[in-house]
Amino acid sequence: MFEWFCDTQLAEQGMLAPGDYTGVEDVIYKGTGARFYKFKKGPLKTYFALNTNCVKVADSLFENTGFEKPATGNIVTPGAYYQFLMGALERPGTKIYEKKIYSRETFGNAEEIARQEEL
Repeated sequence: MFEWFCDTQLAEQGMLAPGDYTGVEDVIYKGTGARFYKFKKGPLKTYFALNTNCVKVADSLFENTGFEKPATGNIVTPGAYYQFLMGALERPGTKIYEKKIYSRETFGNAEEIARQEEL
């Protein structure tokens, strides 16, 4: 994978004209300071995680990590992954140690983000 920059980040770096960029990735970046990555090769090279089958992305990320995947009989849904990760969060000694949910309200309120980061 390699780091990918949204238009807002490119404008901050002087590589694009300053402006109010409003793509989904720009809104996420402005609200959370998120970092974005792109796959260099493989079936996800051209996928954008915000509008792609998230299960396929999750399967690819778990591949070759030694991390268990949910046992669902070959049909994996976003809900199955969520349930699996919540179970892992509750079990001691797993690689899942924190849950953080971003919402529309979070993206629109910088003060709330700062308060959450302090927790």
